[in-house]
Amino acid sequence: MTLGTKWIYKIDVGPAEPLYFEEVSWPLGNKHAVYATRGRYFRAAGDEKRTSFSLEMKIKQPATKQGPLEYPRGVELEILKDELGIFGEARQLYWAVANSGRYMAHLVVMHSPEEPGAPTGPWGHWGSEDGYSVRLLFFGERPGVQIGLGKDPMDKLLLEGVVQHPSFSTRGPLLHFRRSVEPNTKIKESPGYLDSGFTEDVWFAKGKGLIRLEQKVEGKTSMVWTLVEN
Repeated sequence: MTLGTKWIYKIDVGPAEPLYFEEVSWPLGNKHAVYATRGRYFRAAGDEKRTSFSLEMKIKQPATKQGPLEYPRGVELEILKDELGIFGEARQLYWAVANSGRYMAHLVVMHSPEEPGAPTGPWGHWGSEDGYSVRLLFFGERPGVQIGLGKDPMDKLLLEGVVQHPSFSTRGPLLHFRRSVEPNTKIKESPGYLDSGFTEDVWFAKGKGLIRLEQKVEGKTSMVWTLVEN
């Protein structure tokens, strides 16, 4: 959360194709429409010979308001390089932290009402507000606790525990979480690859933050993030 802190990740993709899942809430008058979006990273699919990409990000500035949230601690992120398109056409990115009771850190992604897939009103996009998604990234609890946002979440985060992982070249204990995205069961006949469930194992190191992410689609490795500079 320190201003100016920068992370550079090397992202290796394959042998399976990496996927993403996001639930975006769009304000429509006095109501909200929530769209669950599944997709692929077209930059990876478009160049089959390329298997390595770079992601660079940093803490840009404090944020007392994080999109729809006003959590006690918040910062805005700046994406310096995103070769794979992890954050797509996001308008703004925030980390929002609540520390009353359970410590919880969220990623807030703001979306323009003019981006592809956004709903339109009777006047098209004119006067429409930004959409947003909120995803849990990190929380303080005992190992074995799993949390999801909303009434019937498709996206859940499990605290696996505190581990040592010498292959990451990082000394000291690491916090290990596993994100699980359920498959799309609404497609009864011939579901496609985009309907697959996937997991993301993530490891956090004290004083560094996220140092590694391993995504698997239906058990097959699809992408691995490795922190190369912090």
